[in-house]
Amino acid sequence: METSIKTSVYNWTTASPYSTYASILLQNSSANMTNLTNQNRQLQGSCESVGDIQVEMILYCIFIAIIMLSSVVGNLLTVLSIIMSRSLKKRVTFYFIASLACSDFCFAVFLLPFRITTRLNGNRFCHAVPACYVMIISDAIVNVASILNLLLIALDRFIAIKFPFIYTERMTGRAAKRMIAGVWSFAMLWSFLGIFRWDNNGSMISITTKPVCANVNYNFYAASSFGIYITVLIIITSSYITILMVALKQIKAIEATSVTVVLLNPNNNGSPGTTDKNKKRRRRRLNRELRATKSVAIVFLAYVICWLPLYVINVIIQIDSNYFLKLDKGVFLFIYYAFVEILPAVNTMINPFIYSFSNKQFRDAFKRIISKTLGLRLNLMGQDDFCSLDMSSLPNSPSVSRMGSSMKKV
Repeated sequence: METSIKTSVYNWTTASPYSTYASILLQNSSANMTNLTNQNRQLQGSCESVGDIQVEMILYCIFIAIIMLSSVVGNLLTVLSIIMSRSLKKRVTFYFIASLACSDFCFAVFLLPFRITTRLNGNRFCHAVPACYVMIISDAIVNVASILNLLLIALDRFIAIKFPFIYTERMTGRAAKRMIAGVWSFAMLWSFLGIFRWDNNGSMISITTKPVCANVNYNFYAASSFGIYITVLIIITSSYITILMVALKQIKAIEATSVTVVLLNPNNNGSPGTTDKNKKRRRRRLNRELRATKSVAIVFLAYVICWLPLYVINVIIQIDSNYFLKLDKGVFLFIYYAFVEILPAVNTMINPFIYSFSNKQFRDAFKRIISKTLGLRLNLMGQDDFCSLDMSSLPNSPSVSRMGSSMKKV
């Protein structure tokens, strides 16, 4: 049993380094790596022979393909909605949301196809060496960019709630673009540093394609785990807790203002004075910021649900590298596929659904783009719920005239 589990560890995890750095750390959790490599080479066979295609394999590939298509369409729709909507472009927060959507889009485009082809080829990476480099580098870029974009969103909400005047003055579109450029530049630099060995063992390049495509720079993944992912998660969580506390204090302060201070305008026969108007204005602004914060907080919560188990796995590996080898094979496979393969991939597709359900501006923008794409003009009811249909803009034609006359007869 232990031998089969060890073989499974090396066989499946090295075939999927793109899911996260945990899969790379898992592959070397046994001290006898030479024997595992020899066993794996015997199992791998040739890419020319696919072998038996199992039902589980087909279902897995179909599931990943659905996630990939949903992620591509949903995140592309998110970016287009922000670009084409004036109301969304006015808010700096949506710049960061667009950047997060780009990272999820890149995850689906550059990583998930490799997962499907690798699984169809019996967990063998049957692509050229440049494709291996693209997969490894893209994995590091999109994962680092994703969590740093979430950090930008959290900091944006923190400043907007706690320091509203500074936010209005300093957080401009130009500043947001510079911050986004900094995030992507750092993600690219960090990913390129990861392909080089951080020790003196072996060659200078840490990417290997034999027997499978993998990055053996374990120091890089350990530094990413503790230096970036866990640290940033702590900062983001602290930010949202602080936002909640500040928001509650501001709500109490606004309500206390209306109770303790009652100013009437003597020139307007007892109408509410300046203080009451300021109170309403402050309350509207706070409600607007809280609604935006609620949407992105749900996005962060979804990220934590999908990725936190993986971070816990990595911490366990750092403490006891052989821990997962002691588990039953079925338990190990469940942990691997649920928390390493599936949940991180699912996270790339759920954000557009969160935006559409929790934010009316996004929902309206989605409807406009879908209606334009399908060539439809929907008759909207309510304020910007649908696209309005102006009958007067239609050309005068016999069909239109007959339709109007028939309506009059009725």
